[in-house]
Amino acid sequence: MQIDFHFAATYAIARVSALPAESARVRWQVGEAQPLAGVRAWIVDDDNTGRHILQRQLQDWGMETRETGFPHEALEWAQRGDACDLAVLDFHMPGMNDAANALRILIAEDNPVNAFLLRILLERMGYDSEVAVNGVEAIEALRRDAFDVVFMDVQMPVMDGIEAARQIHKEWAPGRRPRIIALTAGVTADEIQTCKIAGMDDFLAKPIDVERLAATLAACRRLDAADDL
Repeated sequence: MQIDFHFAATYAIARVSALPAESARVRWQVGEAQPLAGVRAWIVDDDNTGRHILQRQLQDWGMETRETGFPHEALEWAQRGDACDLAVLDFHMPGMNDAANALRILIAEDNPVNAFLLRILLERMGYDSEVAVNGVEAIEALRRDAFDVVFMDVQMPVMDGIEAARQIHKEWAPGRRPRIIALTAGVTADEIQTCKIAGMDDFLAKPIDVERLAATLAACRRLDAADDL
């Protein structure tokens, strides 16, 4: 007997960490090993019926599920660093956009196409953002307004991302400076190490992977919220 799963709903799915090798198998037969055994999944949906149906199906596939109808609760899990391999999110639920918009995001990127594409990705995830075209403009923006996250292109004219990250660490204390995410086409160990030494907190390779972007943002939080911890 073959079992197929059909569910009429729209969700955003973010893979937070690598899944087991057999996880691609979502069609299975009774008696076979559960195809997603051990995968830790979060379900965030304010519709109780839809949430419970999805939870039941994921558990049938062997997933370890955690569910909530409140987006802010899921953000608290992420900020604490609770274990999660896969997040299934209903971005249309009340409060989801408010939770996303709580993060103040600055993009430091000199390539207008790259900046535009990142802004579109963030917009679709519910985030607003501003753009600076070099490191100098990024520093000026931070002096003018508070930002929680800076997506920092490593290679920019006037002042590159490495020097800008160093300057941010000089001017802002640990509890006051934004989380700096390096944007780089290079993924070599040496370049990653250079970013870390400069004070960058994380990095995203270009072209940007949407799932990785979502996981990166899940680890960020507002500075004023961090002060209360």
